[in-house]
Amino acid sequence: MKAKFIVVSMLLVVIVSCTTRSNKIGTETNPVVIEILTPSPLNVVAHHINNVAKFIETESGLKTAIYAPKKNIEYIQALSQSSPKADVAILNDVGYLFANDEFGATAELIALRSGGGSNFISSYCSAIISINLNSIDELNGHSIAFSDEYSTAGYLIPLYTLKEKKIKPSKTIFAGGYIEALKRLLNGDVDAVPIYTSCESMNNELDTRNFLAGEYPDIFTRTRTIYKSNPIPNEPVVLRKNIPAEIKDKIVKALTKCPENQMCRDSLYSINKVRGFRKADGKEYNDLRAIIKSLEKDTADLIPGGWILRIKNTYELPRSGN
Repeated sequence: MKAKFIVVSMLLVVIVSCTTRSNKIGTETNPVVIEILTPSPLNVVAHHINNVAKFIETESGLKTAIYAPKKNIEYIQALSQSSPKADVAILNDVGYLFANDEFGATAELIALRSGGGSNFISSYCSAIISINLNSIDELNGHSIAFSDEYSTAGYLIPLYTLKEKKIKPSKTIFAGGYIEALKRLLNGDVDAVPIYTSCESMNNELDTRNFLAGEYPDIFTRTRTIYKSNPIPNEPVVLRKNIPAEIKDKIVKALTKCPENQMCRDSLYSINKVRGFRKADGKEYNDLRAIIKSLEKDTADLIPGGWILRIKNTYELPRSGN
């Protein structure tokens, strides 16, 4: 099996080939391979990912490399037991649940973000905003634009909310992303849209509306929040199954210390506004798993190409989760 990795260098990110993966990792010929799923283009954040990997290498004494797939599904597939291409991944919440179901990958840390001031939190919220509606109950008989069918905050949680509150919109559409959904609302095409935001306060750095604040300076004053969900856990740091305990401990300790180093701290924030990590055990995502089940959905439904990967994995290894 051949996989392309980006090797950590002081000055440059270089793509090389690696022909084998085993549990004896952290060496020059078999480095710890790290992947970070981020909404930003790779060419924008590659040097920041490189800096984080370099810090892990310095702190742990393990040689590291970066794996950078082109498709989101490949980040998850890289953690497979039969042909692993990565050892450590920062995935989104549903991506982790799928990787846990299929490959037995485990959540070891959870990302922290700013909750306002010096307060760092390990969760975010889905909110539904509107211009003309004053409450979630008024959404009954009105229209809503979800971001896309694979989004937790932009579809899954709002769908669950509407079901629980027995609210039936007159029209639901998939806009193709948060920005597209927001523009539908601002242009008067729909009555409400879901966004993601901080659970602590509105008008925060995480709020989806920030993406359009330059184009629509009054976006925060024009729109109002008509519903905010319970906290949803931030993305986890996921390790593939069967990594030796001593290697796992070194990786976890290094990432936990990242905020203590300015270069690592700044790069971590630049990648996805992450401020640090705290320990996790996977139970943080049990409520989300229960919501998926209550909607009669499967994690494979919420991952582009999820069912294809599941079928492929079925013929390679037995499924195993926590």
